[in-house]
Amino acid sequence: MDILIIGGTGFVGRHITARAIQKGHNVSLLNRCNDTKLFPQLKRYCKDRNNDIGMKIHTECVIDVSGYKRNQVKNILSNVTTNYYIFISTISVTWNQSYIQLLQNTIEPNNNVFKDYINNKIKCEKEIINKMKNFIIFRPKYICGKYDNTY
Repeated sequence: MDILIIGGTGFVGRHITARAIQKGHNVSLLNRCNDTKLFPQLKRYCKDRNNDIGMKIHTECVIDVSGYKRNQVKNILSNVTTNYYIFISTISVTWNQSYIQLLQNTIEPNNNVFKDYINNKIKCEKEIINKMKNFIIFRPKYICGKYDNTY
C-alpha cells in the first residue's frame, strides 16, 4: 500500500514509519525535513503543513500524527487525494468543556494552551469527518516510549 505519513520522523511517527517499512509498504513522508538522516531511503515532501503545500499528491492512505490545527488538516485534505485517513488525536476531545476548564484552572489558570490544544484537535477531527468517507481517528490517553522528548 502507498502510505503518506505526515510527521513521520517525530516521536510517534518514526515508530509508525519503521513498522510500515518493515511490513513492505511504499512509504513517503511529508514534513519540514528537519531530520533528513532518519529514513533517507524514503521519498520526502519537504513542506510546512501550516501553509498551502503547493502540490497535489495521490496516495492510498494518509497517517497524520502531527495535525494540531484545523487549517493544517484542511491543507492536507485540499492537496492530497487519498482513500483512507488515519488521524492521531487525543482522548481529551471526549471530555466536556467544564472538565477541561477545571483542569486548565488547576494546571495553569492564566494559560489556555491545554484548552486550546483540545479544542483544536476537535476541529481537526470535524474536518476529517466532514471531508473523508474512510477514516480512523485514534484517541489515545497516553503515549510514552523511546524518543519521547517530554522529559
